[in-house]
Amino acid sequence: MSELRLRVVREDDGTITLRAPTVGLVRGLPDVGALVGAGLRFELVSLGVVHTLRVPDSASGVVVARAEGRASELPVSYGDVLLRLAEATAGASAAASTERTGAAEWVFRAPMSGRFYGRPSPDKPLLVDVGSVVDTGSPLCLLEIMKTFHRVAYGGEALPPRARVVRTRKVDGDDVARGDVLFELEPA
Repeated sequence: MSELRLRVVREDDGTITLRAPTVGLVRGLPDVGALVGAGLRFELVSLGVVHTLRVPDSASGVVVARAEGRASELPVSYGDVLLRLAEATAGASAAASTERTGAAEWVFRAPMSGRFYGRPSPDKPLLVDVGSVVDTGSPLCLLEIMKTFHRVAYGGEALPPRARVVRTRKVDGDDVARGDVLFELEPA
């Protein structure tokens, strides 16, 4: 995986825009309200090659606007604005941090790359929904990899044995990369 440089532009209104260095599909952009600092990484897929985009040391702040599109992948052209950042003050940093996680204390990340499905088949209900309580080993979703479906179960070192789903970050058919946040969780 290669790394491409984001185009950083300081705008007249004092905001910083992070712009696409080439055409492709962007994955993993932070949400509006998120605190962004140097070293944050997301991906750009261009001509079938996955490139890492890293926020440079010269850019940090709170996301006040982001490119809009499908949650998992966003088509971009050269120079398109991916993120617009405002300077983070102490109050804004705390607010952004709280807004990003909301009530969630933990996140469940994709253990592998694939296509996300929240139900075992199109005519069945979701395996988990907002408000569902999950225990270690409970099925959360399916990830399709090369036409094979893998059941993803709740659990992990940093997660409690029991939690409640606060937010689902993906919808059926979204492509996910290993490490993408799938669910936000709180104590049950």
